[in-house]
Amino acid sequence: MPVLVPLVLVLEANLFAAVAERTFLVEDMSKSADAVMRSRAWQRKTFEFCISAHQTVSCEGNHERMEILEAAYNRKARAPSGEECKTADDGAWESCDANGKQLVKEKCEGTQQCHLMPSDHPHCSRHPFTLMRLRIQCSAGEPRPEPLQTQTFGVVTANASTTPNIAKPFLQAARLPEGATQYLPEVVKQTMPDLQESTTGPLIIEEVRPQIVVKNTITKEIDNPYLVGLSLVPCFRWTRLQKLSNWDLLGDWRSWEILARLTNCGVEEGCFHLTFPHGKVYSDYQTPPMNAALVHGELTEAPDSYWVTFRGTGLKRNDYGTWGICLPKTGDMQLAVELWEAMR
Repeated sequence: MPVLVPLVLVLEANLFAAVAERTFLVEDMSKSADAVMRSRAWQRKTFEFCISAHQTVSCEGNHERMEILEAAYNRKARAPSGEECKTADDGAWESCDANGKQLVKEKCEGTQQCHLMPSDHPHCSRHPFTLMRLRIQCSAGEPRPEPLQTQTFGVVTANASTTPNIAKPFLQAARLPEGATQYLPEVVKQTMPDLQESTTGPLIIEEVRPQIVVKNTITKEIDNPYLVGLSLVPCFRWTRLQKLSNWDLLGDWRSWEILARLTNCGVEEGCFHLTFPHGKVYSDYQTPPMNAALVHGELTEAPDSYWVTFRGTGLKRNDYGTWGICLPKTGDMQLAVELWEAMR
């Protein structure tokens, strides 16, 4: 059972033109290092809402997709928002199983935004459900389309693209250690000079949005009355030697990764450095820092390099053997940075 600790989100007046303070219950992952290492995501959210009303669930950003961690029904009379919950009498089928994860996965897994209607939920005639608690995590990547609702409340699933990006293994190969390239196929070796030249420059984060739009998006997310938990995912950076000593060599071929990732962040995410008060450093890979401690860290700026260039301001990747936070390396990085600043 995760330990819950309070996290006060303060939006400063000079940042958001208003002061808003809310207290969230945030999942403390310090007792679950294994779960952190498997996350491959940068953000986690927890919602609680009445199932008698339409509910929108989303990962803010244009290139985000959600994974359903938990979805459970209960019989609370009132939601944390103060809304009085009623039973969903028009459920599509009869069931008293409190586990609703599979239902939500079919509708929301892999999407950027999805909608849950009252008719989507089951009806338990013996003791009707009234509320759902939903935990999701968001990762950077191309989302699949949301399944379409039909007039009979059935679901037409839009097939996600299964066409592989053949450029990815070549780009991964360009970042291999020099001694490892001798084992690559000949066709890959022939493209190496061009690829290496194109990957030594800075990674430019495109699609920069007006700051007022980003701030409004963050304010709307934090003010969501159904959002009861919000956290960014901590990340640890191993050395390649540490990975090899644990026989962790190969990456996820489904993501066209040749070598194992050195962090627990997703393919399109980076692990970034946090500067803590008094020079504090978290270096125990078995014990992620608690959220209450994590929010005291400031994102560390550094001169522009090939790690990341964000609106002309570089963000330093975290050091080997230390904890940082995952952030998307897509156009949604701007939003993620603003969210982090709002949570501190």
